[in-house]
Amino acid sequence: VGHLPAILALLRFQRAGHRAIAVIGGATACIGDPTGRTREREPLSSEQLAKNTCGLRESLRRVCSNEQLLCGEEAPRTLTILNNAAWYEGRAAVEFLTSVGRHFRMGTLLSRHSVQSRLQSAEGMTLTEFLYQMFQAYDFYYLYRHYDCRIQLGGSDQLGK
Repeated sequence: VGHLPAILALLRFQRAGHRAIAVIGGATACIGDPTGRTREREPLSSEQLAKNTCGLRESLRRVCSNEQLLCGEEAPRTLTILNNAAWYEGRAAVEFLTSVGRHFRMGTLLSRHSVQSRLQSAEGMTLTEFLYQMFQAYDFYYLYRHYDCRIQLGGSDQLGK
């Protein structure tokens, strides 16, 4: 099932007249979501990441197009598809941590179930994985500031935001 329920809900919102935005995690995929994992994900090569991003974008377009055909719509709706790598490109780590990181509290970040379970595992958790939740929260902030996005749908890894 994967992302299908969130995609269907996104399309439902779009059909109801809302502007739908799908976000592909080109930047956060470099980190890898630690939710439900007992050890760190293997890093993706740049080529594999580009291939996955392109494949996801094409799949989203195809699902949106097919859904419109099935609903008998004549005027095509545009699904906005963004890659979060676009707003992280060129940002220096120190600048990002000082401007964004200062808004996060360690207690809150440490209280997340995904963090707790990983910290208790034999492998533990890397700092990169720990900061994954900060990047996801910033994604929503970015969407709010630049696209007036007010509602976010996603998997269980999105609940901490």
